[in-house]
Amino acid sequence: MLENPITPKEETTEPLFKEGEVFDAKKRLLNLRKKYHGKEGLERLKDFKEKLNFQELGFSSIEVKLFDLIEKNPDASIDDLKKLVEDDFKKYALTKKQVKIIVDIFLEYQKKHGLIQKIVSEHTDENGKINGGTLYKKFFNRDPKDEIKILIRPMTLNFCPRDGEDYAFLINDAFLENRPVNENDKTIAKRFAGRRLSGSLLPGFDNIVTVENPFFFDKNEEEMVQVIEHEEQHAFNKLRTNVYDFEMNALLGKINDLEKRLGNKISEDLKSFLINNYRIESMTKDEIIAYFKERFSTKYVSKVLLKKNTIYDSGFDYNKEKEERGNTNDFDLKYVNLVKEAVIAYGELLKNGFSENKVQNLLFNEPLVFWPKMVKRIIGRKKTREEKRKDEEKYISKTLN
Repeated sequence: MLENPITPKEETTEPLFKEGEVFDAKKRLLNLRKKYHGKEGLERLKDFKEKLNFQELGFSSIEVKLFDLIEKNPDASIDDLKKLVEDDFKKYALTKKQVKIIVDIFLEYQKKHGLIQKIVSEHTDENGKINGGTLYKKFFNRDPKDEIKILIRPMTLNFCPRDGEDYAFLINDAFLENRPVNENDKTIAKRFAGRRLSGSLLPGFDNIVTVENPFFFDKNEEEMVQVIEHEEQHAFNKLRTNVYDFEMNALLGKINDLEKRLGNKISEDLKSFLINNYRIESMTKDEIIAYFKERFSTKYVSKVLLKKNTIYDSGFDYNKEKEERGNTNDFDLKYVNLVKEAVIAYGELLKNGFSENKVQNLLFNEPLVFWPKMVKRIIGRKKTREEKRKDEEKYISKTLN
């Protein structure tokens, strides 16, 4: 696939920014609105958008390089990273904050990778064989009923039990609650091919331990990795949100604006409502990116998130007050449109020549609600109502119920 024909300056040797220039988009936009108006303002806004697109695409390409470095050289040093992307920092005129984000993501990865290496080495014999049973007990405080296969990835530690109960013990957090497996755990376990464990009994291992359904126990490593890719993308996403959380920043900004308009603090109920929507939007974005990492079609992704019996049922709570949550079997219409527009945004960027990895990183750096606006800005034109209708036909499943 051709790489981004819409911003041809990215494909040329002519730099878009001057030597040593730093492009702080927020400050530039404030200055532009303050100083320039009319025709000159529009011209400068056009130039601003071109530079903003270029920098955002550049930042996402740096994240692609970072992920690829981790995949190809799990023990890479910070010097390896700097050699790889230092010129890009200048090319895309990144701010100190943006550079720090990239470096901090890598440092966070190194910390997690080091924890994985250390604990695995403590459960590996002199012949290099990992004792899956003792490692399982170390992590989950229970002897497994049968054999445990271990797969080590750069930023995740994957457990694949042979026994279904050993899997069910993990999938619904029974191990965290120190309770035996129940029928509900077993029912839920059957619905998941794999899962990333957000909690851990061991310090530092939150969000980097993944588990795989016993169905995959006798599969080869390549087949197992296909499932792990989804969970590994979640782990990488979590590394990033540990460093910078765009959704939370957007939420805090929204709350701040509300309080300025009202002239006082907002109620706890309203704050809870906003935080609940933030949580659902963040989780939904995370899932969309992880599914696209597996190279599923837009129609499949829309269906898996919006069908009535979806395993991603947090969307049923979207735009609901506390007392309403759990009392409905229907998605809020705004949630349905949010997901549809996000999936369409992804498909449109691919259609316009952007690579899958670049799109995934570019969109992850924006709150889900802003994806359509970002795509409109990058592509450079507004869609007609008829074009939007055709987009939905093209990208969204017709069998959501």
